Amino acid sequence: MTSSSQALATAVLSACILSALACTGGDEALSPAEQAAATQQKNLDQYEDATRRLEERRTLFKDKRAKELAAHGDTLFWLEFAGFEPTLFSLDKGSGEQTEYDFSISTDADYTWEGSDQLIATARPEGDKVTYEVYEVGSAAKALGSFELEKPQGAKWWAYSVDARTVWVIQDEPGRHALLSWEPGGVLTPVTTLEELGIEPGLLQDFEIHDNQLLLVESGRLWEADLETESARWLQNEEEVRSASFDRDGVLYGQPTKGLVHVSLRDKKLRNVSQELFEHDYFFNSTYPDLHHYTGNGAVLDGELVYYLSTNGALMRYDLAQRTVCPVLLEPRYDPQAVQPIKVTYSNPVISQDGTIYVTGLESTSGATGAEGPIWSVSPGCSKRQ
Repeated sequence: MTSSSQALATAVLSACILSALACTGGDEALSPAEQAAATQQKNLDQYEDATRRLEERRTLFKDKRAKELAAHGDTLFWLEFAGFEPTLFSLDKGSGEQTEYDFSISTDADYTWEGSDQLIATARPEGDKVTYEVYEVGSAAKALGSFELEKPQGAKWWAYSVDARTVWVIQDEPGRHALLSWEPGGVLTPVTTLEELGIEPGLLQDFEIHDNQLLLVESGRLWEADLETESARWLQNEEEVRSASFDRDGVLYGQPTKGLVHVSLRDKKLRNVSQELFEHDYFFNSTYPDLHHYTGNGAVLDGELVYYLSTNGALMRYDLAQRTVCPVLLEPRYDPQAVQPIKVTYSNPVISQDGTIYVTGLESTSGATGAEGPIWSVSPGCSKRQ
């Protein structure tokens, strides 16, 4: 055999092994175990290659000192802890201005704040009263006013939310739940009641308002209401809501075992996103056949796009209109034999108005899920290659 023939035979055999094909070149064919091992290695190499390529699209936003990232429009908020008391920060993505707020959001070994891209509100209970203080976003301590309510029984403050330049509060009064609004320079004003909207609430757990659209959780049930038409409807969750995300066009919510559901606020159609992903023909490779499945680890809605954390810890994107799936980030494989092994677990996906995705990479050297880690920003879109 000539040297060129030997080189060709070696190349063919190597290609056969890498592709897990049983080839012969005078030698015995690969055994089933060898084929399986070759396929496994090929799949792992593909996964690690895709992980590296996707990580090229991410940028460090904040180190592990930043906690509980939230986005309101194109303003990002986070907390940093010096001891037990947190300090609130914000970043205006348009101007690039970062603000460290001087006022406290702590109270009675707890902390609370709600915000928009314009206002920050915090509740401060004292005695039988609770005072809601309101500040300007982007100014370290510019107070815009406050209002006071009777302190609720069995709770530290009444549930509240902020939308644009309006602070909303739901106060439980005898026989009704009043929805109140306050704006800087104005007075606390009754708007409607939950009962008038068609909601007979049990235990009020949380609510948000955006553009006169109310999303409310009571006794585990999820409601959506239009404050202009004063009409509400239950969003048919079969189990207690674990998380919810919404915009003017739709609501996305998660349940412990029933999975992820999307409800269109335009045509009122309900879609079981988890089931759609389970039945989807997306296929990464045979080692990661369920890479795109959703298992309740977190999701966020951006119009027709759902960003979610999958079975294997990947940050995935599902296009509700096109019904297409693609990976945004893959969880790096943990190698306990590495010189400095680090396990990274992505959590808390957040999306800003310009479509940038943010995700926290919890880090651990033990192989368990870490308690803290840096926050990464990821450009929108998906890689066309896997």
